[in-house]
Amino acid sequence: MAKQTARVTVDGITIPLKRGDAKAAPPQQIAGTLVLTEKTGDGEHRQAFDVTAKLDPAFVPAAAPLAASGAASLSLAEALLFALLGGLILNLMPCVFPVLAMKAAAFARLAGRERSAMRRDGVAYTAGVLAAFAAMAAVVLAIRSSVGDVSWGFQFQSPIFSLLVAYVFFVVGLNLAGVFEIGGGFAGMGQGLTAKSGVTGAFFTGVLAVVVATPCTVPFMAAALGFALSQPAPQTVAVLLALGLGLALPYLALSMTPALQRLMPRPGVWMDRLRQFLAFPMFASAVWMIWVLTQQTGPDGVIYALGGMVLIGFAVWLLQLGSPSPSGTWLRRGLAGVAVLLALAAVLKLEDGPATAASASGGPSQGVDFEGWEKFSRQRMTEAAAAGKPVFVDFTAAWCITCLVNERVALETAATRQAFAQTGTVKLKGDWTNRDPEITGLLKELGRAGVPLYLYWPPGAERPKILPQVLTETAILSELQTKR
Repeated sequence: MAKQTARVTVDGITIPLKRGDAKAAPPQQIAGTLVLTEKTGDGEHRQAFDVTAKLDPAFVPAAAPLAASGAASLSLAEALLFALLGGLILNLMPCVFPVLAMKAAAFARLAGRERSAMRRDGVAYTAGVLAAFAAMAAVVLAIRSSVGDVSWGFQFQSPIFSLLVAYVFFVVGLNLAGVFEIGGGFAGMGQGLTAKSGVTGAFFTGVLAVVVATPCTVPFMAAALGFALSQPAPQTVAVLLALGLGLALPYLALSMTPALQRLMPRPGVWMDRLRQFLAFPMFASAVWMIWVLTQQTGPDGVIYALGGMVLIGFAVWLLQLGSPSPSGTWLRRGLAGVAVLLALAAVLKLEDGPATAASASGGPSQGVDFEGWEKFSRQRMTEAAAAGKPVFVDFTAAWCITCLVNERVALETAATRQAFAQTGTVKLKGDWTNRDPEITGLLKELGRAGVPLYLYWPPGAERPKILPQVLTETAILSELQTKR
């Protein structure tokens, strides 16, 4: 047996022990014989004690660290490929569908016109997407240099950002409904667009697509972002731009390929109807963002959001009124400006309200349902795993659409709940709606950039298994049958 080193303090004797290499769960207790030798003038005196020490669960994480995911072992080329594939899949997610439907309608309007107009529109849209991702990369790098940890979707943890996005969705919805026009149209969809306004609209449609895409995480994307956020600045920027290129690629290819353009329907009255219809998904998106805001701030967030939207609607109405005199025009513009400033003041008011405290405290939001689940803590997770129990961990957020869909179709079905109960699975849920340093640290340790993240720790296993971001009931039932 190796010689042990003891440290004597006023509180007692501490003997550090190194855990063995066996891939078994940590023991519940450690037993042994402690021999104390005291040297005196008449020789050495020894005393022996039988010692049994229970394992403190708080020490389990240090003894059995979680394994980093495959993101840490990705090469730059693999991360770029994963980001490109993730961006392509992102086009299929519900969070970006309203914006992409707008873009499809814009391309249909351009059908039959000069191919150069289609190409300009596709390039402008792609430029908007890449510019937005470049700006996001700059923000990520700035935060990482000052704070240290940053993750995908972090901006939605700010109630101020949530309210601003709700305003944007509301204004876009008003435009699509025909309440007002910007420069002859918006996002390349207005009637009588000039080439310049069409390109400008396409560019900002690309920016909007990125804004609404950030709450989503899809296969391939999580590993790529986990790699990007742990790398130096050039690699981080490159991976984020690859993700943006994947998001824009279908529409860029459509704008550059005459054969695909011939498959598009001819313009007609249906386009005006489609444009008006698309206003309702945008209004629904605004409602969703207000709901997210209420989870972060409570009822006060609803008052600020709806009051701000009333002011924005009033400003839009004023700007659409005609006036026979220049003084009347300036008066309308002045009143509209005041209304917009008051709406922005509602945004700034959130900084002084409960929003900042809730977000900074990392407490659970009101929108994440904990019924049937325990609140996540690393100690509880490792304690349950050390006891040989199966553990399932769901890291979610109120603003994560993918998380909400997974809950409805996989995690909260009758069959899944029954399987959890039959297997005695300990179900833990981590709410990342607001900032939570413990969850952020675990995401970083596992090489993941954001939620959703699902972990399953089979009985007796040394480490948990990372499950796919898109869950199915069948996949969960299969995992619960895994013994090791």
